[in-house]
Amino acid sequence: MTFAWPESLYPLRDYLRGLGADVTAFKTNRIAAFMAQQLLDTRVKFPQRERT
Repeated sequence: MTFAWPESLYPLRDYLRGLGADVTAFKTNRIAAFMAQQLLDTRVKFPQRERT
């Protein structure tokens, strides 16, 4: 299973691909966001996960 990029994030996907990231290897949106943070040298705050 790979992460399905929402159409609104295609520009980010294409930018990451241009930096050499294998955008087809992401398994979840959290992994995709983490990789984007690393490549763009920025920080993304994730919402709290619901605990069951």
